[in-house]
This record gives sequence, structure tokens and C-alpha cells, in this order.
Amino acid sequence: MNLTQVEAFCTIAECGSVSEAARQLDCNRTKLSMSIKALEKELDVELFTRTGNQLTLSEAGKAIYKDCEYLLVTAQRIRKTCAQISEGFNA
Repeated sequence: MNLTQVEAFCTIAECGSVSEAARQLDCNRTKLSMSIKALEKELDVELFTRTGNQLTLSEAGKAIYKDCEYLLVTAQRIRKTCAQISEGFNA
């Protein structure tokens, strides 16, 4: 599991479709779908219920969604902290 997959998962969950998530993330739909399939395979669960082009969180997806959001927020905080430290070293 990597942060790109987690971000893809959260964005698709928020958008309800791979197409819209791909637009928001400025990436290829196929790449995004493959990322989710790889994450589902690694976790051995289906994260979404698929109805046509519409995706909704499965029970497993609902169970991990908040933790995934928290992971992304934490990663962003780490990046920000490190950038501030780096700026301090370069001042």
C-alpha cells in the first residue's frame, strides 16, 4: 500500500466515480483503476460496490475510509514540517 493508492481510494470515494477522481487528481482513469485494483488485491477486500459507472464504498471501504483520510492528513503534515525545517537550514 502506498500514499498514491490511498489518495486514489479517498478521492474516488468522495467523487463516486473514477472519471471524476481522475480529473481531480489530473491522472489517467486506467492508471487510477489499476491502482485501486492493486490496493484491493493487497488488502484482499473489495473497497467499492460498482453499479455501472457509479462507485460507492463497500463495508470494507467504509471501515477504512476515515483511517485513510487521517493517513493523508498526517503525510501532508509531515511534508509541511520537513519543508519548514529545510527552509530553516537554508536561511
